Parts: sequence; structure tokens; C-alpha cells
Amino acid sequence: MAPGSQMEVDPAEGHVQDAQGLAQPAQQTEPTRAELVQLIEELKAQNARLIAHTTKRSATKVKVAAPEKFDGDRKKLQSFLLQMQRYLQFNQAQFDSPAEAVLFASTYLRGTVEAWMEPYLRDHLANEGTPDQRRSKTKEIFDTYEGFVKNLRATFNDRDEVRKASNDIITIRQIGSVAIYATKFQQLAAYLEWSDETFRDLFYKGLKDDVKKHMVTYNYPATFQKMVDLASQIDGRMYEWKMGSRTANTSKPRRERTTLEGGDAIALDTANRKDSKKGNNDRRNDKKPKGPNPNWTDKQKQRYKDRLYITYSSDKHFSPKYPENPRNKKEEKQSSSV
Repeated sequence: MAPGSQMEVDPAEGHVQDAQGLAQPAQQTEPTRAELVQLIEELKAQNARLIAHTTKRSATKVKVAAPEKFDGDRKKLQSFLLQMQRYLQFNQAQFDSPAEAVLFASTYLRGTVEAWMEPYLRDHLANEGTPDQRRSKTKEIFDTYEGFVKNLRATFNDRDEVRKASNDIITIRQIGSVAIYATKFQQLAAYLEWSDETFRDLFYKGLKDDVKKHMVTYNYPATFQKMVDLASQIDGRMYEWKMGSRTANTSKPRRERTTLEGGDAIALDTANRKDSKKGNNDRRNDKKPKGPNPNWTDKQKQRYKDRLYITYSSDKHFSPKYPENPRNKKEEKQSSSV
């Protein structure tokens, strides 16, 4: 067709072409059920990540006091590490890597400990773009926060405290509950850089025999913390059983008390006791006095029959064994001697 020439288009043919063009999308294959399920799962996972990220950033922060500065005083190292660990735990969203946590902790170092940290800090910052060129000790300190703590303790830990803790943790034994024993054990373990298996075995060694006996029915815990958890669980159950058994042995059935009109249970209970006491007295009073003893003399039997009461000239107590007043008998003896 020559340029500039006009092309005649048949309206009917144009409509057919348009219809074919509109029908082409309908010829595409629809996704299978498995593909739809996979797509839904991917969208769910993406949505969960977005929610977690938003919640983590927008959550209300707990205000925790900043750690105190550490100037190298060996007796204050444990306190500094505890304060720093607590602060990092509550503000972990602010640190994207262990290196950032170590950098933050280094800002609280002063004096000799700051001088110790300075060469490693310079090496880390100078080779930020080329981490392979950093020294091995620098990598050990900044790759994990635990590595930083390990090197800090190795340099500034109190030698006397470490020596004392190493001796005490071997000889410590459970005396009270497992909770108290575990607390003291962990306080000593904080000074030591021993393996988790060593702490686990030493902790088991110091437990009471009763707790060890019940632990036989369980698999040996794989970690120190699992050992503490299992021992605490067993100790708690033993305490509950002991308290329940003690309650069952000491409980006594209580006597039922009937209340008077108006709820005066005490008055009725007192009246019941008085009536019971009165009944006992009546039963004692109903007893007949002993009859004449066959060994008595005729005079004694007659006095008994006449109900004569001789002792101390009393008319209230009958005493057939003393037919005569001892006082009168004594007076007669004295007069005869005169």
C-alpha cells in the first residue's frame, strides 16, 4: 500500500478483530489449586513479618536505668556486667547486630579498661568495610557479645573471687530447697568460665539424695538449665506430697456443735460439758459405801451400823479403821504417864 493512501476498513471485519482481541485474555490458563494455596501461604507469611516488624518498633519501651560506668575495679565487674545485660535485654530492638551491642557497652568503659578496649575498637571501626582485615582478637570481641564479656572477664576479673568461687562451687551442697541451692550455685558460676556440662554435673552432685532418687526415672538433662528445671520440678512435687501427708496425719474429726437459737454455740457447748460432769458426779454419788469388813470387831461393826464418825469428831467422813479419836487416845496416854 502506497504511503498516504487511505485504507478502507470493513466495519464488520473490525468488530470481529476487536472481539478476537478481547477474547485473548480468556484463553490464558487459570492457576491450579496448589498454586493458589502456595500464594496464600506466602501472603500470610509476608503479613506476619510486617506485623512483627511493626509491633517490635512501635511497642512501648520499658524504661531501664542505664548501667554504671566501669573503670576497671575488679570487685565491680560482676555488677557492671549484670546491669549491662539487663539493659540490653530490655532494649534489644535498638541493636541490629552483636557488634552494635558491644559498641554500646564500650561507651560505659572508663580508665584502664577503656585503654584496654581502645586498640580493638580502632581496629573494628577502621576495617568496617573490610572485616576480613581485622585482627582475630578484634573479631572475637565484636562478633558476639559473649566474646566481649569473656575477654573482659579474663582481663579484669577478681582473681581472689574466681579462686574462691572455684573452690566453693565444688563443695556446695543443697541444704534447703532446690531454688535456694540453684541461686547460690549460679552466683558462683558467674565468676567462672567453665563449660555448661561441668556446671550441670556439679549441680547434680550437690543435690539431696531424695531428689537424685526421683531423677532416676527421667533422662539425664542435656544442659545445666534443664538440670535446674527438672530438679526444681521434683523438689516442688516432693514438698506438696509431704505437706499433704502431714495434713492427713494430723487432722482429727471435730465434734459437732449444736447452736442455740441466736447462734450461741459456746453457751450450749459449755452447758453440755457441765451436764456431763454433773452426770459423772451423780454416778459417783450413787455408789453405796462399803459394807462391814469381816475382820472388824463387834465394836467397829456396831459403830458402822450406827453410822458413828469418830475421826476428828467429824460427822462427814466415816472411817471404821479409826474407831477412836487419835487425839483423845494421845491425851489418855499422857495422863496415865503423869
